[in-house]
Amino acid sequence: MSHTPNRLFGPRQQPLAQLSDEELLAEVSRRREARGAKGPAPTTVGPLPPKPLPPLPQRPRQVRQWLANLELDENADLAAVEAAFAHLQQRYAPACKAADPKRRAAAELLLNGLRAAHNGLRAYLLQENA
Repeated sequence: MSHTPNRLFGPRQQPLAQLSDEELLAEVSRRREARGAKGPAPTTVGPLPPKPLPPLPQRPRQVRQWLANLELDENADLAAVEAAFAHLQQRYAPACKAADPKRRAAAELLLNGLRAAHNGLRAYLLQENA
């Protein structure tokens, strides 16, 4: 069926582009009834919602754990890993905890774990993109 610019629709007999939202919904309902369609008629007029993106292939468990350690989501790239590591490294810097030896030791342990996650993710992402 080809588009005919001279066709008029609705009770006011207007071109399709000039119909109000209510008139468009009424036209959709009328056409659905004419062809015997089942199910609810649309309640809004507008662009269709975007189709969801296909899921990314799931990364290995260790990589997901490293991402969680750096407070990143599943689809983070190398730039996001570098930025998150720099932020967390500054946030948990042992030098800032120099007054309390226990807190300094805890910060050093935490930073070692973050360093391991950063290095592991960096190697994984570089290999993945090679």
